[in-house]
Amino acid sequence: MLPDSKRRAPARDEAARGPEDEASGGRVELAPTPSSPSFRTKTGVCRIEAEQLLVLREGGRGALAQRLIGESIWRVLLVYGLVGAFLLGAGAWLLSEGKILRGSLLAALGYGLLRAAIRSRHNTAASRIPRAQIERIEAQEPRRGVTRGYFTVHYRVGDALKRRLIMLPGTLAEGEREYRRAREIFEREGWLEPKGAT
Repeated sequence: MLPDSKRRAPARDEAARGPEDEASGGRVELAPTPSSPSFRTKTGVCRIEAEQLLVLREGGRGALAQRLIGESIWRVLLVYGLVGAFLLGAGAWLLSEGKILRGSLLAALGYGLLRAAIRSRHNTAASRIPRAQIERIEAQEPRRGVTRGYFTVHYRVGDALKRRLIMLPGTLAEGEREYRRAREIFEREGWLEPKGAT
């Protein structure tokens, strides 16, 4: 028998470990390959594989987002809708009591939340999107010190058109560099028109 120091641990078959099914809400874990371009996101990394686009959550922010959102944003939209309805109702009541300023403010906030929830009903938190389903990608440039950059992936599942937002790191956390890198990758893949193209 070999001494403990010379025993070899059984090798782990990484290739046999595929991504968990999205329906289970599990996190996708795939080992990168040399031919897989990637860039950092707000909560992890986005990687372009041969068959799919992966949006992986990593680190503390990624773990928090996985717990709060998982693979569906319906919980977030439900909270937005409930809070929006409450604020709208409270604003209407204050207006009826003659408290114009506070009533108008609460009503506007409530309306804004309800509108955001309705407009986001086709958004998803999908961690993997097959290449064949992707139709196009839109880019929103970052503004230093004001807004972070992001991309909107438009893809189709059956007859339904879905959207997946990919938020980038803030401009103070090298977000502008990641935006340029991501844009180059998406342009090379043919999902995003080159900047300045007519």
